[in-house]
Order: sequence, then structure tokens, then C-alpha cells
Amino acid sequence: SLLTVRFAHCHVDELLCVPERNGKPRTGLGACFFFDDVLETHRYYIPIAALKEQKVITGYEDKTFHPDEPITRAEAVALVLRATEGMRANVNNGTGGSGGETAVSIPDSTSLTPPAIPYTDVPADAWFVNNVRRATELSIVSGYPDKTFRPLQEVSATEAAKITLSAYGFPVRTVQQGEQWWEPFFEFAESKNLLDPAAETNELAPAHPLTRGEFAALLYRTATVKNENGAPYDITREWLTFTHDINYYELKYPRDWKVFRGTNHVAMWLSDSEKDQ
Repeated sequence: SLLTVRFAHCHVDELLCVPERNGKPRTGLGACFFFDDVLETHRYYIPIAALKEQKVITGYEDKTFHPDEPITRAEAVALVLRATEGMRANVNNGTGGSGGETAVSIPDSTSLTPPAIPYTDVPADAWFVNNVRRATELSIVSGYPDKTFRPLQEVSATEAAKITLSAYGFPVRTVQQGEQWWEPFFEFAESKNLLDPAAETNELAPAHPLTRGEFAALLYRTATVKNENGAPYDITREWLTFTHDINYYELKYPRDWKVFRGTNHVAMWLSDSEKDQ
């Protein structure tokens, strides 16, 4: 008879795999965190798994995350606030900061009478109203000149970079005369390897609308750069390692690439999903 064992991937740094017991994930030390639509071969498996373990993302009730679907501005704000909540708490308590940084007092938005929302398209009963209000107070977002926030609009690469870098407090340079507002943020994100080229053009595209997986990667990479004193992010930490057990060499490759191993050679390639090849 054929014995099928289902595995779920756990510890993000070591990719430790443990089987489920009696069809239920293990709990406690080594508990598993996964989504049914985020396999180990998904390009953003590592960032998504890390944010799931940190409870920054929760996904949907059917155990999916929909990593390839677009993310809205309201959803992006909610995730970045959740991701930086602990950092802001440390700053407020005077325990955060290093290298001569000064702890700052951040106003609490949980007062009995919260300030009016400054945008005409954010209803008072919307699920995202408190997130948008809080992000505005913290100068993470400022909306559009026409006094709208456009919460259901897909977030672009430039907007996502501005929101995330502002939330983590990176010292992005000021806009120079003749520049667009987003150029310093995009330049900084590019220098730290925070964004990937758009799949359609294989180039960094400012107006490219991010997917949920791409935004998870941006959050994860930005936090990593912050924790590692600003060093550029090493993208290969998200890749898989191929070990040739005959010729004894190792190759690292992106998770969504295909691999063919021969006796004396190995081939790796990225499939063209549109042409099914």
C-alpha cells in the first residue's frame, strides 16, 4: 500500500520540516505555519512564512493567502502598522533605538474622541478607518492632493516603498527640485534590494501594482535591513540550495525556478507561465 505523509514547513531560517500528527499540525515548540496556496517553491515563501509566524499576516479562513493577487492601499497600511507595532512600543517605552537615536513620544490614537479622518473617501465605519487615521498621525501616509486616500486602490511599488520606509523610520533623503515625490523612496528601496523587477518587463517599475506576496517580501526585507543596521538585503537568503551529490558542489537558485540534474551537469531555468514552457 502507498503511505502518504503530509509535511508542513516550519522554522523559517532552517526550513525544518515536521509531519502532522493525526492530521493535525503540531503545536508549541516547532509549531507549523503555512498556507495551502504558498508552497515551498513559491517565490516569496520565506517572507510569507516569516510574517505568518510573527502574526503580521493571517490569511483567509480557508488557509490561503492569495499571494499573487493585488494588495490595496488599505490592506498595505494595516500590514505595515502590524509589522512595526513592537518597534513603536519600544520607542515609546524608551527601550528602542541604537547608535545615538533618541526615543520619541508618539501620540496615542485610542482616545475617547479620535481626531476626524482627513480624507473624504474613508467612511467612519470602514474596517480600515483606524488604521488610516493612525498611519496619518505617524506621517506614514498623507493621501492625495484632492483630500482622498483611495483605500481600495491597488498600491504601487512607489507608494508601498514610501509607506514601508516611513513606518520603519529610514532616513530617506529629501526630494530635489525637478524630482517626483517618490524618487528618493524608490532610490533607497532599490539600493537596499527591497523590491523585485516587475515580471512583465523584468525591470523595476515605479507604477507596478504590488501583489500580496510582493508586499510581504517588501515588509520582510525592510525589517531585515533595519535589524541588520542598514546593510543591503541579500536576496539569495530566500533561495533554495541545490547540492550535487556526485560532483559535490552547491548552487543557489530562486524558488520558482525549475531544476534538471544530470550525471555531470545541471540545468536551471524560469518557466514562461504564459507560454506554458
